[in-house]
Amino acid sequence: MAKEGKTQNPVVGRGSCYNSITLAMFKDKSYTEASPAHYTLKIESFSQLSEALKKTGVDKYESGVFDVGGYKWKLLMYPYGNTKKNGDGHISLYLAMVETDAVLKGTQVDVTLKLSVYDHIREQYLSIEDGKVKRYHSLKTEHGFDQLLPLATFNDSSNGYLVDDCCVFGVAVHVLKFAASKREKFKIIEEPENGTYTWYIYNFSKLEPKENISRVFTVAGYNWNLSLYPKGVLTEWGRSLSLYLKLDPGSIGSPQKQVYVECKLLARDRWYGKHHERTVQKWFSESKSLWGFASFMLLSDLNNRSTGFLVNDTLVVEAKITKVSVAEAQIS
Repeated sequence: MAKEGKTQNPVVGRGSCYNSITLAMFKDKSYTEASPAHYTLKIESFSQLSEALKKTGVDKYESGVFDVGGYKWKLLMYPYGNTKKNGDGHISLYLAMVETDAVLKGTQVDVTLKLSVYDHIREQYLSIEDGKVKRYHSLKTEHGFDQLLPLATFNDSSNGYLVDDCCVFGVAVHVLKFAASKREKFKIIEEPENGTYTWYIYNFSKLEPKENISRVFTVAGYNWNLSLYPKGVLTEWGRSLSLYLKLDPGSIGSPQKQVYVECKLLARDRWYGKHHERTVQKWFSESKSLWGFASFMLLSDLNNRSTGFLVNDTLVVEAKITKVSVAEAQIS
């Protein structure tokens, strides 16, 4: 992609990503072929990520964690703009300190930072900074730009920032010492390989009225289980079948990492094909590794002998993961 090279000032005029008013907002901006020094975030399915965030009521994407200068950091990217900070109609991008406990009380960490977005047409990064030292402490954990790029500019592929639904952001942050450059590539996989898991539950009526867990199945490198309560969880006890999709936190790789999933949970009607289906659209993480439905299906419907859900005391449930996000960490 980008490589080491010379920097140059962006040209304002035909084909430029900014007008002169927008450029005047920033003290220092330049084009460079050199990749950002410490972290890049490549998003290969930007529209799907934006849609996934909107569906789940989340306003930003948080990158993986990386180390610079003895501290842990992450990028925060708002695809619709940070509305709490006048970012409407723009891409908002920030560098956040992850573990502020590492900063002694009453002190701060001074840094200079340069945020970047890749121009696929020029094959260069547009790097932006305001020339000010940023101070991070327990009460101020984020710095960046509320209005990094107008959405109209960013979404127009002729400007080079979003091409084939792919974009790249980056950061160079300078603290006291140099750290190896790390990168992240984010994408959402549609219809992932081996995305459907079918669980045959024999002797259903003899199951213990507690959590019953399926065998492990792997999709997109993550390990999953189905979790089923035959008589329902506490709030639905004796009324509903409870069914959940469960992610093994150990397969995520980082406590801060999140995995977006769209999954159809299904109970098969083996006589008439009138399957009972509900959809999960959630961000999974180490702290939120279980999503599904306490009231997935009424027990009265499940046990109705005129349906084909329970045949020879066997229930068949299925998980079909239709979309899953993958964030690959890379070091260079």
